[in-house]
Amino acid sequence: MSEKNVEVVRRAIEAYGQEGLDGVLRYYDAEIEWTSTGGYIERGTYRGHDGLRRYLGTMEEEFEDLRIEPVELIDAGEQVVSSVRFTGQGKASGAPVEMTLISVGALRDGLIYRVRNYPDMAAALEAAGLLEQAAEGSHVVARSLKPEAAWGAIQLGFAEILDLRTGIERRRHGAPPGARQVSLAKHIVSPEGPGAIYLCQHAIRSKATLRRGAAEVAGGFAAWKEAGLPVEEIA
Repeated sequence: MSEKNVEVVRRAIEAYGQEGLDGVLRYYDAEIEWTSTGGYIERGTYRGHDGLRRYLGTMEEEFEDLRIEPVELIDAGEQVVSSVRFTGQGKASGAPVEMTLISVGALRDGLIYRVRNYPDMAAALEAAGLLEQAAEGSHVVARSLKPEAAWGAIQLGFAEILDLRTGIERRRHGAPPGARQVSLAKHIVSPEGPGAIYLCQHAIRSKATLRRGAAEVAGGFAAWKEAGLPVEEIA
């Protein structure tokens, strides 16, 4: 069910980008409750489809040539943590605008019924329950390896790629040869130690696992592909 939830959120994002407000509403429960934490859109809670129209309509009033794309969609069971990039131009100023909206959406019966915005990914992951079980006193140690260095360690037999992405992401984008798919929730609580190199699409999820000597691929799989390293298709 959780992968289906991720796909619902992905389709909602795509529908908004392609069809606007009319297209996106079919993915939201009629009693949707969306809480904004401020920033680009006025702080408050917007309820129902009319509230959602007001919330999203604010951006359409302020910006033109608005484009939207998912950066990260993270499976959290009945919830999905999303990082979504908006780009466009200010209607008044003509200046280019880029912003990233980080949210946690809750789903039931294939529809999004609650969304909360958060100031950063760490706060969103904690709200979704992906950090709350971490051992008390543990901390994240940022140890990022360039994709070429990670691939070199793998070829020498010193390390293994642990892929935090969903099956949908792996099938859509491919994966480093031999990369083993693992659960984000499990590996935040109990990451593997030296020799484990964590990978996600853009090196956002992987930062939550960098403890006990584990490492990450800097820039994630996007950087891996950009470096021209081997990629295998996932059936």
